Amino acid sequence: NTHGNLDIYTANHQDSTVSVLLGDAVDAFPKSASYSVTDASGRGVGPVAIGSDSVGNNQEIIATADSDGYVSVLVGNGDSTSFAAVKTYKVGSDPVAVTLANEGMGVVDLFVADSVDGTVKVLHGNASDNFSNFTLVGVYQLDPGLNAIAVGVDSNGDDVLAVTNALENNVTIFIGNADGTS
Repeated sequence: NTHGNLDIYTANHQDSTVSVLLGDAVDAFPKSASYSVTDASGRGVGPVAIGSDSVGNNQEIIATADSDGYVSVLVGNGDSTSFAAVKTYKVGSDPVAVTLANEGMGVVDLFVADSVDGTVKVLHGNASDNFSNFTLVGVYQLDPGLNAIAVGVDSNGDDVLAVTNALENNVTIFIGNADGTS
């Protein structure tokens, strides 16, 4: 965000919204706002991931998953107070974890773990259209039971994807090409 204070983002499953509690300089949260993340079918909200671009306009990106196989993406104006209309993407049957990774140069990728089909899908963002469209660029096939996902960058600048599997009691690590592919 551009105001330099800690904000809190929460998923509200019952009313299908994401709430943003704006922090102030004394670690209080006096202002809040909620944003709808459903479409006409009324899908609920699941895990939330927060990210931003890196090219100066500090747009915040909120991604949420739902149990109907969709992720919803909100792109903000950088001050946590307003977001563009929600965009939804079909990503499988049961996305249980979602995270965002900033590749630099203003490009953000969206990673989604699906517990039922055992895949991690990588959707590549497009900075030229304010992240309003993500394109599927890769699918990692694992076993069903995925339940958490994390993305980082190694010392070579390559994406590192870690996926946990509750049924198999393991963690799988992928090293990518710094462009959302492996």
